[in-house]
Amino acid sequence: MNPSLSRRFVQPLIFGLRRMPVLACLPRIDGSQWADATAVHQRQLQRLDELVRHFRSADPVYERLLRAAGADDVKIRDEADLVRLPILERSHLRELADGIRQRGRGRHPRFSVRLTGGSTGAPAAVLIDPAASAMSLAARVICQRWHGLELGHRQVRLWGRPPASGHLRASLKDWLLNRMSLDSLALEPPQLARSLARVSRFGPEYLYGYTSLIQLFAERIPSGQLAGILHRLMAAVCTSETMLAPQQAQLERALGCPVVEEYGCSEVDIIAYQCPAGGRHVVGENVLVETHRDGDEPDGYGQVLVTDLNNRVMPIIRYRLGDLAPLERPRCSCGRGWPCLGPVLGRSQGQYIQAPGRGLVHSQMVVYLVERLVAKGVGISRFKIIQDEVDHLRIALVPSDQTSFDLAGLGAFFRREGQAVLGPDMTWTVEQTTSEMLERGRINKFQHFESRIVS
Repeated sequence: MNPSLSRRFVQPLIFGLRRMPVLACLPRIDGSQWADATAVHQRQLQRLDELVRHFRSADPVYERLLRAAGADDVKIRDEADLVRLPILERSHLRELADGIRQRGRGRHPRFSVRLTGGSTGAPAAVLIDPAASAMSLAARVICQRWHGLELGHRQVRLWGRPPASGHLRASLKDWLLNRMSLDSLALEPPQLARSLARVSRFGPEYLYGYTSLIQLFAERIPSGQLAGILHRLMAAVCTSETMLAPQQAQLERALGCPVVEEYGCSEVDIIAYQCPAGGRHVVGENVLVETHRDGDEPDGYGQVLVTDLNNRVMPIIRYRLGDLAPLERPRCSCGRGWPCLGPVLGRSQGQYIQAPGRGLVHSQMVVYLVERLVAKGVGISRFKIIQDEVDHLRIALVPSDQTSFDLAGLGAFFRREGQAVLGPDMTWTVEQTTSEMLERGRINKFQHFESRIVS
C-alpha cells in the first residue's frame, strides 16, 4: 500500500471504526512531553488520586484491597501517600477481571481484552477501555516521530507469532497497516532467500520486534546485500527483550541506522521509549512508574511498579511487573519533562525452540497457544515450556484453582495447533504441576522456556 494513503486515510479510518480517538489524543501527548518535570509528576499524582477514588466506589475487589492495606481513605498528594496504596500482583489481575465480568457489562459496555503473561509464565487478562487504548496508540505515534517515523511508514515486523499466511483477516490487517510480518522460521535457510527477496521488494522504512529476532535478521542478511535490501531503513525499534548497550551499538553498525529501545508490557502497552539523545523516557501522560525495594533486590535496583493513569475499566495501580530497574533516575539532555528510566534487567533473549527439520522457532509461538487457551476459559495460572529432546516439547501447567486439567484434550490441542509451525515430527506432552515445582531452578520471571538438549 502507498505509505501516504495508509497514513492519511486508512489508519485514521481504522481508528474511527474502532471508536478510538487516537488523533484527538495526539496534541495532549505531544504537549505533555515538554512540560516541566515537576508539573508532570504533580499531574500524575492528581490523576492517580482521581483514579483511586473512582475505583474505591466502582470496584469491590479494589475497595477490599485498599481496606486491607489501611488505605481506604487515602488522598494522594505526595510520595508518602502513594506508598500507602496496595501493590497489585498478577493474581490480583485475575481476581479483578473475574469480578468485572461477573458484574456484567452494565458499567463498562465497551472494553477490549489484553492477554498477558507470555514472558512470565503466569497468564492473565487485562480489560482496557477505548480511551486508554487510544492514549497508548497516540503515545506510540509521538515517540516514533522522535525518529522520523510516521503512521503508514513501511514496517517489517519480526515477532514470535508466526506470520498469518492463509489467515485472511491477519493478512488484511498487515496490508492495511502497511507492514510485513516475519518470524524466526522465515530467517532459516529453507525460507531465507525468499524472505529477503520479499523484504527487498517491500522496502521497509523501519524494523519493529523482538531484540533477538532483529539481531538474527541482521546476522542472516549477507553483508553484500544489506545496503540493497534495507536502503530505505530509518530505524529499528527493539522491544520485549533486554538490549545491552554493546548489542545496541553492534546492531546500529550492522543495520546502518539508529536502534531504539522500547519498554512496555501487555498490561499497559508502551511504558518508556528511547529518544535520539539516548534517554528512556517514561510516557508520563499515560503511566506512573516507581522503583520499589522489598529488600532482597541487588544494590541500587528496585522492582518496577507501573500505574496506568487512563484505564477506568480495571485498576492497574502500583502493579508489580517483576522487572528490576536502577533506583537512580538518569537525566536526559533532550529537554523533555517526562522522567527517564535506567536499563531494565530481566527479560531474557534467545528463547528458541529447535524444530526438527525446520530450524529455530521463537518459543513465543507456544506462549500464544497458552494464551488462546486462557481466552477460552482454561484456568491456567502458571506454565513452562521445556524442550528435552529435539523432537519433544513438554508443557507444564499449573491450574488456577483446585480442578484438574483434561490433559488428553490439551495435548491434542497443542499437537494440532503447533504442527503448522514446529512440524509434524514434534511430539508434545502436557502435564499438570504446582507453582513450587516450577520455581525450582528458575532464574527470573522471564524463564518461561527451558532447553535441556545436550549440545
